Amino acid sequence: MHKFIRYKTPPHLLQLLKSYLEERKFAIKIGNSISEAKIMRAGIPEGGKISPVLYSLYVNDIPKTHKTLL
Repeated sequence: MHKFIRYKTPPHLLQLLKSYLEERKFAIKIGNSISEAKIMRAGIPEGGKISPVLYSLYVNDIPKTHKTLL
């Protein structure tokens, strides 16, 4: 969220992004077994319509050198 604040995102949009990104849960399925749901502490939801834009904003300020690997 700190990057959105740094980009001077309007407060109403910050609140919307916060509700979308925070306290999301995930589970892992292997075969017929499903793990207990856990809270995501970091990351962007895969497959979300806005996820590519959020990812681009997130990696935008990573230094671009020949040694940088993503």
